[in-house]
Parts: sequence; structure tokens; C-alpha cells
Amino acid sequence: MTGSTAARIAWGMYCLTLALFAVFAGFGESSGAASLVTALLAVSAYSVVGAVVVGRDPRNALAWMFCLAPLAIGVSGAATVYVEHGGTDWPARVAVALVADTGWLVGLGLPIAFFGLLIPDGRLPSRRWRPAAWLAASAVTALTVGTVFGEQPIDTGSLHNPIAVPYADQLAHVAGVIVVPVMMLGVAAAVTRYRGGGQVVRQQLRWIVVALIATFAIGVIGNYLPEPIFFASWCLLPAAFGVAIFRYRLYEIDVIIRRTLIYTALVAVLAAVYLAGITGIGWVLRDAAGQSSALAVTLSTLLVAGAFQPLRTRIQRAVDHRFYRGRYDANRAIGAFSARLREQIDLDALSTELLATVEHTVQPAAASLWLRAVTIPERPTGTTEVS
Repeated sequence: MTGSTAARIAWGMYCLTLALFAVFAGFGESSGAASLVTALLAVSAYSVVGAVVVGRDPRNALAWMFCLAPLAIGVSGAATVYVEHGGTDWPARVAVALVADTGWLVGLGLPIAFFGLLIPDGRLPSRRWRPAAWLAASAVTALTVGTVFGEQPIDTGSLHNPIAVPYADQLAHVAGVIVVPVMMLGVAAAVTRYRGGGQVVRQQLRWIVVALIATFAIGVIGNYLPEPIFFASWCLLPAAFGVAIFRYRLYEIDVIIRRTLIYTALVAVLAAVYLAGITGIGWVLRDAAGQSSALAVTLSTLLVAGAFQPLRTRIQRAVDHRFYRGRYDANRAIGAFSARLREQIDLDALSTELLATVEHTVQPAAASLWLRAVTIPERPTGTTEVS
């Protein structure tokens, strides 16, 4: 399949996804215009990134999943609307209810089972991981089949399954248990790829892992956040996947991680200082002068304001020393060279130290120093200088 054909199919899937979500938004229970818009943006993020990557690399299985997952969820949502608003005598209602249940399984099961195995380039790390891929496919298939033919009532509309067969529920339960080791295999594949990959692969995986952690963290506290922010967090993963594939500003993830570590630790320390200040100063003032806690709050605020910059500098040095040793050593080498530069007057020795500092900090394949020769013109003979 050529890239243009694959791109047409992927963009067609995106258009169909938009149509299905329009049906779901028009007839389903609405959570507000802002939530619907952000949910649509999140769905579009997956589909658009997937379509763009498919047009460039039609063999990227992860990009196809980015296109398929929103479509399957859209089919499930539209089918749910059909079941909830359709009459009980409609003969197709049970079949559509089955589609509604299995759509969620396909839309969520495939990415969960295969994501770790396929990041960041949509291919397995090596042929040795094919059994893991077959196990993941078997788990998703068994879970879907067990749900379709299970004896338990269908979730959507509380309809009983007329095509239930024995032991289908047990098959679904076994498949659900297998999903856990499949996910662990995905983590192992990502770790193996990270340890055996080059600098570019490691940067790609860092983007994706940071997006996963942020999405998971926002999902945990999602009940305390507005729905638009919760839905908007879904855009983090496709955005990181797009950065990893197209390598756009790939190395900025180190800056993001470094600043996140610094300011998270800084906020935690300042909060502890503020609370300790309110408690300690308030206790001293109440015992000494019997004053209210307003003065304690004011003094604690001033203490935090004064401690901000020194704490930030110390935490930044600690983070660089622990997690960014190369940057820490480079800054120390540059600082030492700057100190020697003030005292060095020998040009040859200065050139040698400059090259040594560059090799230590930047670590280039080769380094050389070119000095421009400055010729001082001679004063013509027979002339008199008047001062």
C-alpha cells in the first residue's frame, strides 16, 4: 500500500469518527459545550497524528491504532445512542448493543495490549517479540469473543444475550487475566528498546513515557479537575507520539523533565516552609504576645519570598548533580575555565585550556582553534608624531 492510499484511508477513518461523535454528541447525554469540544479535540489529536504518520509510513502499526481506536469508540458511542433511544421492539437492538460493548474493547484493548510492544516506531523491537505480539492479539480476541457470546447481560440497555454460549464468560475472564502479563511484556519491550537503543530512541521513549505519566496522574485526580482539563490531557500522548516520530524538538524533553523536577521539589519545600512557619511562628506569638495568626501568615509569606531564590539555586544544583551529571560537570568546567581566564596571559596555554574545556563539555568528534593574525602597520620613516 502506498503512502497516498494509506493517507486517504486514514483521513476517511477520521471523517467517519467525527460523524459518529457528532451523532453521540447530538443525541447522547451532554456534559457541556466545553467538555464536548475538548473531547472532540482529544479524539482529533489521535486521529490526525495517526493519519499524518500513516501517510509517511504506512507500515506503522501504532499509527493505524491511533486511527482505529477513536473510530471504534465512536462506533460504540453511536451504537449506545441507538440502543438508548430505540424502541424495545426493534429487532436490531440486541445486535447494536453487542456492537456498543465490543467497540469499547477494540478501541481500548488494542492500544493497551500493543502500545508497549510498538513504541516508538510502530514495530516490534525484534523478531523474538513476535510471541508476545501473538499473545496480545489472542488476549484481545478472546476478550472480545467472550464478551459477544457471554451469558451475562449486555451492559448497554441491560439486555440479555440471545446468542450466549457456555464457557464464554470464563473465556473473557481468562483473557482479562492474560492482559496483565501482556502489559508487563510491553513494559519489558520498552525497557529493552531503551537500553539497547541510541540517543534518538531514548529521547523518543522519554517523550512518550513522560506523556503517559502525566496522563495517568491527571486521570487519578480527574474527579477534582474540570472536565475540559481532563479531556485535554488525552492530547498529551498523541502529541508526544508525533514529536517522537517526526523528531520535532526531540531533545527539549530533557529541559521539560529538568524543570519539572526542579519546580516540583521547590514547591514542595516552600509549602513545607510556609506551613512550618505558620505553625511555629503562630505558636510563639500566641504564647509571647497573644496575637492572632495574621502576623504569622505575613511573616511566613515573607520567609517564603526570601527563601525562593536561594532554595531554587540549591535544588537546581542538586537535581543537576543527581540526574544531569553531564550538565553539572560542564558548568563546573566552564566556571573553572572562566576563573583561570582572568589570570592567564600566555596565548598558547590559553588555547590549550580552551580546547580541553570544549572537549570536556561539548565532547565533539574533533576540535580545533583558529586565531586570526592581526598585523600592526609600521609607521613610515621620517614622520613626526605630534601629541
